[in-house]
Amino acid sequence: MKALRLALLMGILAAATASAQAPREEISQLRQFLEVEDSLGIQLANSPSLPAASPLRVFFALGLDMGVRDNFHKWLKQWNGWDAQKYGAIVPVSTIDSAEVILVRIRAAGRPSQQTATSDGLLILGGQAVPVARTYSYDTLPVAAYILRRSPRVLEIASRYVGTAPAEEDGDSGRELWDSFKKLLKAKERKSSGS
Repeated sequence: MKALRLALLMGILAAATASAQAPREEISQLRQFLEVEDSLGIQLANSPSLPAASPLRVFFALGLDMGVRDNFHKWLKQWNGWDAQKYGAIVPVSTIDSAEVILVRIRAAGRPSQQTATSDGLLILGGQAVPVARTYSYDTLPVAAYILRRSPRVLEIASRYVGTAPAEEDGDSGRELWDSFKKLLKAKERKSSGS
């Protein structure tokens, strides 16, 4: 079973990053990752929005990235402590069927790609500031992330991100997905107060 899930993860990420990937293939692989029935449709949403429900029931499909899970737990606690009164609380649920929104983040396992970056700084020598550049490298892996709205017969893709992330998890792992989710949560509040 573990080998099958790993193969599915690799397939989704390879498919999502391939330029010739057909949307129906990516959706099929997403369906397999989520382990949902074929009778539940998956399609693009007409608009990038979230249900008006408060509290909002959310299922987190974050794979085996424990650092990402820890980050989402921390961010969820912060949200419910600071932002819930204005924008609505988030309640994590244990099944897709009980969720109104599903957050999906898939990071490929396997051999990472090495990236190189340069940062500029100043070195103080004898009272003089000397510009210096530091070059460093780090490993990345492909990542795909989705925000899905769930209704009884369909999952709608409200947001999608495909890119790379550092292979080593840290306190920002999963940040792209969380920030996209927060943006949609805050837009939901503006929309409902503007109606």
